[in-house]
Amino acid sequence: MAALSRILSELEHDSKPRLLGVEAPLGGPAISGRQWSAAATSIAQTLLTMDTQHRRFNGRIAVCSDNPYQLILMATACLKAGMTFQPISPRWPIDQRGSLMRSMQSTACWPSKAFMPSDHILHVDINIEELVAQSHTIAPQAQHVSCTTLLTSGSTGTPKAVEHSFEQHLAAAQFCNPILNLSKRSCWLMSLPIYHAAGYSIFMRCLAAGATIALQQQRSLTIEDFELHSVTHASLVTTQLKRLLELRHFNSAHLTLRHIMVGGGPVSDELVLTATERGFKVYLSYGMTETAAAIALSEVKTHAGIDVSNNRNLKLHDDEIWLRGSQIAQSYLTWSEHITLTDAQGWFATGDTGEVIDDHLFIVGRKDNQFISGGENIQPELIERALLLHPSIQNAVVVPVADSEFGARPAAYILWKESPVAIEQLKAALSKTLPRFMFPSHWFEWPALAQDQKPPRKLWAELAEQQLVALNRSSYAR
Repeated sequence: MAALSRILSELEHDSKPRLLGVEAPLGGPAISGRQWSAAATSIAQTLLTMDTQHRRFNGRIAVCSDNPYQLILMATACLKAGMTFQPISPRWPIDQRGSLMRSMQSTACWPSKAFMPSDHILHVDINIEELVAQSHTIAPQAQHVSCTTLLTSGSTGTPKAVEHSFEQHLAAAQFCNPILNLSKRSCWLMSLPIYHAAGYSIFMRCLAAGATIALQQQRSLTIEDFELHSVTHASLVTTQLKRLLELRHFNSAHLTLRHIMVGGGPVSDELVLTATERGFKVYLSYGMTETAAAIALSEVKTHAGIDVSNNRNLKLHDDEIWLRGSQIAQSYLTWSEHITLTDAQGWFATGDTGEVIDDHLFIVGRKDNQFISGGENIQPELIERALLLHPSIQNAVVVPVADSEFGARPAAYILWKESPVAIEQLKAALSKTLPRFMFPSHWFEWPALAQDQKPPRKLWAELAEQQLVALNRSSYAR
């Protein structure tokens, strides 16, 4: 509580710009820490009034918006009011958001238009644009339950609701900030949505360090986002970094950007080398929703492994990565219970497999993604990593499909950068890094409706099976 009070007090008294690129009724594209704090306090005051007036409200509020400025204000307001911030991606269909709320034990939601009407849920009518013009002062309130409930990506099934305390988020920020050289003079580009753990961690790191947040201006990241503000730090997924490095002016001589945190997929040595040659410091991280984002982090220059030589909160157990420490989540939340993540010794089994070579961690893949083909273990992520080395491929996902001879075989979905290349060309490229039994037996175009998020592997495997059945029927008919 003391740390939270200090951080919020520093924000309240900070007259320098702390939020950039804001489209809001606050008199310009940049607002100070004082303005940010005052706007959040107005919202918090309304939340506290609602708390005293509605008995069924338990302090957990589901939030669904694609406006990053409003989400940051609501997240800050929840910190001030001692309530649980529960962001839901607007990519979820509106009729699915109710079931996600039940899994998070939400009793209130904002804004009303983003959720289906319900007699069991308190629909919060807060007009943020009106409230930010007001000014209130409140002391931070003791937390009802947790600081956040964040949803996992759901790439292997139904998303899990993960509860963190403020102290756990702060521990994650305090681990990362010294490594990233994040300070009051820094500015981090908010290129990831706050409803993901990686996005919320940017918000928390900047709060803890007194750094400025610059909001991404367009739906797609462009070099103008870095040029418009004096951005020093950015979190990028591999595909974003690849695209930006194709631009001649994406270099440290032209930009103030110096620190790039890379995640969201395998990172090749070539990509790291190209970025460092452009004058950037590149950092690789390992983490997940359950760890409040990064729990292992280091700068890399020559090979894409994370230095874990001094990390005592990570170990391998039968090739599975186990974690412990002060940033591991409190629990998984369901509609009826809290489920502890760790064993009696405090270790959390991540479900990820990895290897440590010369004190550097390399992620292999998910245990539950692995399948057996003709007696051989196949890890889809290894095949995906090899495919992504091909210059014509933007993204790749490999899933198992049933096979009468081998039990299962890999099928690959390919997202091409431009024109497709011949499959024989791809196989020739794969032969440099993979044994032949790992070559995909089936190849599919990237699903037209796929969104820019982690693919749901189970659903894509089912889709591949359906496509193969359709192909077989077509062949039989001919």
